[in-house]
Amino acid sequence: MALFPAQNPYPALRVDWAGIIIYANAASQSLLRDYSSAVGELIPAAWRSPLEVAFSHDLEQVFEIDHRGRTYSVSVVPLREERYANLYASDVTERKRAQQEAQKLSNALEQAADLVMITNTRGIIEYVNTAFVEVTGYHKEEVIGAKASVLSSGLQDAEFYAEMWKTVQAGDVFRDLVINRKKNGELYYEEKTITPLKDSAGTITHFISTARDVTEYRQVQERLYHLRYYDVLTELPNRDMFLKHLDKTLEPPGLVSQSRTVLCVGMDRFKFINETLGHEVGDSLLQACTQRIKAQTCAEDFVARLGNDEFGIVLSGSPLIDSIAPLVRKLLEAFSQPFHLADRELTVTIAIGISCSPDDGTDAQSLLKNADTAMSRARELGRSKSQFFTPDMNARAFERLTLESGLRRALEREEFFLHFQPQIDLARGEITGVEALVRWQHPELGLISPMEFIPLLEETGLIVPVGEWILRTACIRNRAWQEEGLPPLVMAVNFSALQLRQENLAERVSDVLRSTKLEPQWLEIELTESTVMEDGESSITVLQDLQAVGVRLAIDDFGTGYSSLSYLRRFPVDTLKIDRSFILDINTDPGAAEITQVIIAMAGSLGLRVIAEGVETHAQLEFLRQRSCDLVQGYLFSRPLPPDELAQLLRNSDAPVPCPVDDIATPHTKSSRVVLDILQS
Repeated sequence: MALFPAQNPYPALRVDWAGIIIYANAASQSLLRDYSSAVGELIPAAWRSPLEVAFSHDLEQVFEIDHRGRTYSVSVVPLREERYANLYASDVTERKRAQQEAQKLSNALEQAADLVMITNTRGIIEYVNTAFVEVTGYHKEEVIGAKASVLSSGLQDAEFYAEMWKTVQAGDVFRDLVINRKKNGELYYEEKTITPLKDSAGTITHFISTARDVTEYRQVQERLYHLRYYDVLTELPNRDMFLKHLDKTLEPPGLVSQSRTVLCVGMDRFKFINETLGHEVGDSLLQACTQRIKAQTCAEDFVARLGNDEFGIVLSGSPLIDSIAPLVRKLLEAFSQPFHLADRELTVTIAIGISCSPDDGTDAQSLLKNADTAMSRARELGRSKSQFFTPDMNARAFERLTLESGLRRALEREEFFLHFQPQIDLARGEITGVEALVRWQHPELGLISPMEFIPLLEETGLIVPVGEWILRTACIRNRAWQEEGLPPLVMAVNFSALQLRQENLAERVSDVLRSTKLEPQWLEIELTESTVMEDGESSITVLQDLQAVGVRLAIDDFGTGYSSLSYLRRFPVDTLKIDRSFILDINTDPGAAEITQVIIAMAGSLGLRVIAEGVETHAQLEFLRQRSCDLVQGYLFSRPLPPDELAQLLRNSDAPVPCPVDDIATPHTKSSRVVLDILQS
């Protein structure tokens, strides 16, 4: 028994050919009921089959047993000549658990919906999962051993990848949108996260990439962006894109202004041709005009279609007249030549208005407005004329100063008041909410348009105290209506970018709700798309804090910006509000109709409500109803109302309700159950 020491730390037994135990060491206690009395007993039944095979074939056998919650690997070593066998056992419980955990992890990686790729520190692929294979079209054996750059699309520059490698090699996590290419050459978009893997010493050994295929979302995003910022007919940038581009070319305020020249080109007699010869000829003429303008400009100039018969150009060169005049002359001469369309010869002349920064404005809106004014003056002078803008700034500056001065005193003088525009639930046919809209009664100038004073509030920072007054006043009014026994309504209040960036905003809102005794579910905070996208990550935090208060959250003017859908999924919002600019044209502009339809469908897929604002016609209402829009708001139902008139509307559906007229005009009325009648008509 010298080779079979009693002090062996692992269980060891010797059995004869009949399976009788002839020796068992102390460690075998873990396998036997009582090793001291085991000698002479028959081995357990589960052990006999491997023992018989070992004896009959004179081959070592290995089997596993589970005993008292532990797993053992048992080796049977037959000694044929001696007619016995030695059994050696080792506890493999932890190893089995580790194997099971490893298998579980492997299964998780293989079955994950996200694309998983593991590389070494040189970027050589060592593992990819099934989702990777399904999305990219590469088989595992095709990419394992290859560099991760096999997926590169070439659409992101070397700087992008250098920054990626710099981040992960420093031990930090990299997150970004990556454009890659499938095996078949198709592009796909990934929201990718790359995490460095380190050993026990802290040395990076591998990188693990997890990615979500967001190609479909990206395509919808790009489609929305194109519909929003490009003209469907001419494929030129539209007015909004023109202004965005012009803004980017101008340096920020406070620095030396970047000189830019803006041309506004208007077609003469286009309306007459369009109405006389038909829209097909009109469309063809617009396309031909587009080509003619582009032929006279250089590649660096920015050409856009601003409106029905107007084009805009941002010149890339010097604003000196010697540089501008040749292009203006070429354009006028080009349009003096006739167009040959639909077997007709058409002559369409143009008028050109010109503005230059900084003399005629330092922002895009001013430059375009002044160029448009100059174009109108050129038209007054006759056909094929051009005109530089002549500024007359004193009167406008005085008016602006007067308004700004008045605004600073308006709050303390209680010159602000609120009107409320109903929001109608289309499925229920009921008013379920209102939007609070601020008005300003100037003591000398009378009722000032919100379009004039709200931008001034934002520029001066007065929007913060005025916004707090609006919030408190709206909550007080909503609570008062409830105490009067009126149906509870959701009160929508607009917040500006400055308000969103206030410290402890959620706490401020909570304090207002507490002091006014309004339950949070009856308050909805509206933020514009551009406001929440200005700093997406910060906005998410603020919105989550507001959500925790219990208020509803809405994104206003949706569709006018370029929000990341990955952000939209993360924003804890309840409602999307379609901008009125789309609703205005949904029955006449295919682009506006398609954008509206896409937004409603997308909101439905994300579980969000949709409100369409600016509904003014039955045709618009029917379009929205057929596409399952949730709520509508607009002059078709009611103008914004003073509190007492809205309360009367809610108390008595047969009471007179203002017709769709201008908010500051003398109201007309009509009787009957307005909301239901309109919805049922």
